[in-house]
Amino acid sequence: MSPSQVSTQIGTALAQIDGAISQLGNVSASVGARLNAVTAAGSTEQSSQTQLQTSVSQLSDVDYAAAVTQLNTQEVALQAAQQSYASLARLSLFNYIQG
Repeated sequence: MSPSQVSTQIGTALAQIDGAISQLGNVSASVGARLNAVTAAGSTEQSSQTQLQTSVSQLSDVDYAAAVTQLNTQEVALQAAQQSYASLARLSLFNYIQG
């Protein structure tokens, strides 16, 4: 083998090594991006789980007596508002003038 052939083969081998190093960098970047996506998904899942646990805790800690009392109070207020509206709806300008 002549020195020029050895030099050509070494140049070809170095070019192939450079290509492999470049490909390795691309694969490494792709793996890093995927790892970041997995980490972000894990963070989102953890946040959702914490929020769900908070909601469950709030629901299980409800004072049922206070909730029923508040519901009844709101129902009475709604009925009073409906009766007031019904009374006002029956009035007319003629009733107002006679009054």
